[in-house]
Amino acid sequence: MRDPETQKRVRNVLRDVKAGEVGWTVIASVREFDLQYGRELRDAFPGVGVPGYVSDKFPGVAHFHVPRLSKAQLEDLASRRPEVRLFIEKAGKTARAEAIHSSPFYLRLAAELLNAGVTPSLLSDWTSPALLLRRFWQARIDEGPGAEECQVALNAICGGMVERQRMVVSQTELRLV
Repeated sequence: MRDPETQKRVRNVLRDVKAGEVGWTVIASVREFDLQYGRELRDAFPGVGVPGYVSDKFPGVAHFHVPRLSKAQLEDLASRRPEVRLFIEKAGKTARAEAIHSSPFYLRLAAELLNAGVTPSLLSDWTSPALLLRRFWQARIDEGPGAEECQVALNAICGGMVERQRMVVSQTELRLV
């Protein structure tokens, strides 16, 4: 859950650590969307990107952008984990796949689906980002362990957002019954 109070506390800790004399280096892993559109996050990490790993999406922000995998890296992955080869090959040939086969994020989802028992041939049919995310959601939320509890929590979260007419809801505002 993306609780605004928790996010605020994390940003405050980052600010306090940065302002202190403890000599710490803060490395935060965040979604591109959050860094691109979150003013407070961008302000917390002023600077420039690491040479060779800079994204134009984050000007004025100290960052290390994880790039898509190269063809050589994908071939190495497929040789080490043959069960993902069919997905990589088919997604690489599918225009609507939007290169998900070379995205570390989508490859992780694919790996989790394989670990959950999805067959390589079935996974290779899910080459659009929307479809892969939908299938991951089904495996994780609709069918996975604790599916009923997840659905109750998600219903409460969505209901709270609609009721408050906000895209966020605090854990303290939820009633999980």
